[in-house]
Amino acid sequence: MEDSDFELVQRTLSGDDEAFARLVQRHQRSVYNLGYRMMGTREDAEDVTQETFLAAYRHLKSYDKRWPFKNWLLSIAHNKCVDWLRKSRPQYDLDGLEDAKARVEEMVLQKERSEMIQSALQKLPFEDRAVVVLKYWEGMSYKEIAETLNVNEGSVRNRLYRARKALAEMLKEAVS
Repeated sequence: MEDSDFELVQRTLSGDDEAFARLVQRHQRSVYNLGYRMMGTREDAEDVTQETFLAAYRHLKSYDKRWPFKNWLLSIAHNKCVDWLRKSRPQYDLDGLEDAKARVEEMVLQKERSEMIQSALQKLPFEDRAVVVLKYWEGMSYKEIAETLNVNEGSVRNRLYRARKALAEMLKEAVS
């Protein structure tokens, strides 16, 4: 039987660094995906992922077991993205995912769709992009998104509605 996140947190706080390594292994993909979708480049996503886990390790004592560990971690990742954007005001590569490794079995059409979606996603306001990523890439509920972003559920619904509408328009124009 696999240890729960809370058990791994407790073991880490007791000095078991291997337990934290298991938490990293378990949640690395979700944190990276959030970072990639929010920041737009592999390098920035890797930096955000690393900073997220360092911050989580440093602040592990403040983790509240009433929250799912993944939500707490993604909240840290979201805040790292916000901090990074405030500091650097990056210029996004709106050409899509050119630097991403294409899987051999991936069809060209799927890659083009992915690039169009990523390009459109990068054009959304940061707050709307966060909601879309957490909903569709992380599969979070409105309540979980609200907790992660520290906003109310109504704001999540409004942002998601606005973002879906904007994405639909951008994708419609892209295929025209």
